[in-house]
Amino acid sequence: MSLKFIELKQASYKNDEDVKFCMDIRNNPANDKHFFSSKRITIKMQKDFLKRENFFYIILYKNKKAGTISFHNVAYKDAEFGRFFVLEEYRKSGVALFALLKMINKGFKEFGFSLIYWKLVKTNVEMKGLLNTIGLDVCRIETDYIKYTLINGLLPKKLQKLFERFVRR
Repeated sequence: MSLKFIELKQASYKNDEDVKFCMDIRNNPANDKHFFSSKRITIKMQKDFLKRENFFYIILYKNKKAGTISFHNVAYKDAEFGRFFVLEEYRKSGVALFALLKMINKGFKEFGFSLIYWKLVKTNVEMKGLLNTIGLDVCRIETDYIKYTLINGLLPKKLQKLFERFVRR
């Protein structure tokens, strides 16, 4: 596995394949545990959502759609990380880790964010494990979610090593 096999393609509400791909992930009952609501959405709802989202990407692995990833709730230099799903056939392959590294790098380098944070529903065991892999600790526990925070320039040692090994070549 290498970063060179992972691309982040901005999802477009004008592209019917992008809209359907994103909607199918959102409407998959297996993904309900990752959302605050399990309400099913329509094509129109997905298109409207993508029209509003400037930082929503489709993860491509060797040019095949492998998942989605985004920043949302962007306020000045802060952004919430989310809508991160990797299709079942790509899980445990490194796709999630490399897509996460690319998106964090994009957030800090390309978009100039100072802070990236995650609000995870408590049942999202996979994402908690991935954030542990990069060295993030829980910042705050709320009733409905767990919050993690990453500050540009103050990366955990594990994440620094991953960036040195895979990103900053």
